[in-house]
Amino acid sequence: MFNEDLKDLGVSTDYFDAVGDGSQLRSISNDRIERGVQVLSFLKQRHMINRFIARWYELSEGAGVIIIETIMKNWSLGLWLRWGDVLAEQDPAKLRRLSGLLFRNTQTPLQYDGTISPKNWTSLGTGQNIRWEVIGCIAAMVGLCMRTLDPSDILFKEYKVNRTKISLHMMDVADECVAFCRECETLDDMFLWLLMEKYPLTSTIKGQGSYIAYHHSGEMNNAIIAKGLHANIQADDCTPFFLSELRKRTFIQAYGSECSIASFLGRPTRLSYRYCNISLPLDLDDDQVVMEGAQLQEALASLDSNGWNKKNRVLRTTWMRCWLGFAPRREDIIDLALGNYTAEEVLRRAAEIQEKAEAQWTALPIHLQRTRYECSMKGGSAVDCLHRNVIRQGTLANELLLQRVLRRKASVPPDTLIATAREIFKDIMSITARHDMARDFQLDMTYLLAAHGLRSAAIIAVELLKQEQQVPYPQHPRLPRSETIQDLSVFAARLGAIDRGDGTWGLCEQARKVITRILDKILAPPVAPAATLQHHFSGSSSVLHGDMGIAVQPSAIMGLEGLGNGMGLEAPMNLGNDNDFMLWLENMDWDKQFECPELQ
Repeated sequence: MFNEDLKDLGVSTDYFDAVGDGSQLRSISNDRIERGVQVLSFLKQRHMINRFIARWYELSEGAGVIIIETIMKNWSLGLWLRWGDVLAEQDPAKLRRLSGLLFRNTQTPLQYDGTISPKNWTSLGTGQNIRWEVIGCIAAMVGLCMRTLDPSDILFKEYKVNRTKISLHMMDVADECVAFCRECETLDDMFLWLLMEKYPLTSTIKGQGSYIAYHHSGEMNNAIIAKGLHANIQADDCTPFFLSELRKRTFIQAYGSECSIASFLGRPTRLSYRYCNISLPLDLDDDQVVMEGAQLQEALASLDSNGWNKKNRVLRTTWMRCWLGFAPRREDIIDLALGNYTAEEVLRRAAEIQEKAEAQWTALPIHLQRTRYECSMKGGSAVDCLHRNVIRQGTLANELLLQRVLRRKASVPPDTLIATAREIFKDIMSITARHDMARDFQLDMTYLLAAHGLRSAAIIAVELLKQEQQVPYPQHPRLPRSETIQDLSVFAARLGAIDRGDGTWGLCEQARKVITRILDKILAPPVAPAATLQHHFSGSSSVLHGDMGIAVQPSAIMGLEGLGNGMGLEAPMNLGNDNDFMLWLENMDWDKQFECPELQ
């Protein structure tokens, strides 16, 4: 606007344009060059990198967190064709020249218009145009693949690498590439994708509750806002169709992730639908989104009037479109939990949230509406099953969080809360029993166990303990005793199988101990006066009355690879973070007290 005003007045804007297009490049210090050389050393393992990237897309059926397979393949091909020999030889002098080129390219803004083809746009970041954003994306994707595979996978044996150590190295490489991009003052789509691909890797290694993960997600949000993705995204003279669609996906991924982070940590969202003009991506698969001409028109014609695919497929974009309808309700629930509202206001706003959620379900295609009522386990690929169940679990988690807020702020009876927890817990037990998922999708299974399983299991375990110690024993108990004990025992065992190198391990281990102690208490209860038990467990559990939040990080997900990014995380709100809450439960003297700290 400033430039336009100056032009209207007849004032030259050449200086401002020169600054904006990056024509005045900063000098590159020897220290930066040497840091770049160290980063490039990981690329000497060309075959290993190619195998892990190929495995990633094989497992995810071609879908990345953001970067689609065609783009990554072209980036890799251009890198190896032009620089493969240099990277294999690791000659210091040649690597220094390559490092300098990377910095110069990264300092130079990408130049294109709305007519550029996907292939030509991709070439702006590889070959002679190679950039640090692309190097970082490759490292992040390799690291994510390593984290999602079972530690005993044949690829680790074939290349004689330790899963934990090599994935940590990939995270460090990606971090350095982000730092290089910051120093080059880069803000383009490739940089946004690097932040998006790196965040789930950081979260799964460091833990969702860590400050470093929170800091990284904040930078991701800042970059997205600075790039203008919160405004209306559309193809125009400056933006090609495929890039506008990928930008829409990028924003939804970031927004969904932020809603989950906020609910996990009990903090306000740093991206809000109230200040964003959110655009839905079309329900195209990754091959279709980079089509051109007649092929693209045919792909667009295959969609219905609302942009959904007509083949009842649940693509990554299908899941994104679904979640975009429910994520704002998560934000509303967080506001309800953190805001200062009277009981009457809470009830009214909760009813509005439920009404909007109901309208969203009604607006979905029929085959997606069915995910509301059943856990999709039979038939279909593992990816299809994951997508459908993440849609279901995310919406159930919204209801559970809302019921906890209603219980705490409006004293609503816990019946719906407990019923919802049982439904979620039953689903998680079924999903995590599927062996192909447990083998090939470690990130997603850990996420489902921790994010959705922990909070529902804790609610059920505490309610079962309350039920067991009621005198006389209820004639029509809320929970079936034998079945619930067996399921909790199996669930605790699955928590115990989570890798120690996972960022969620500490929280899951605390939860396992809590559940085990509750089961021990139920199966071998000490003798205690009936009056004491009545005093501690009269009415509904005070823990249920409090904000019962057990949650953990999103991996990937938002999708497969990142299905965890942006789906179904719950927050303890008044009890601080989940680690604090689990530690309080773990240290409780179950014989002498059963009071929730926030009510004391």
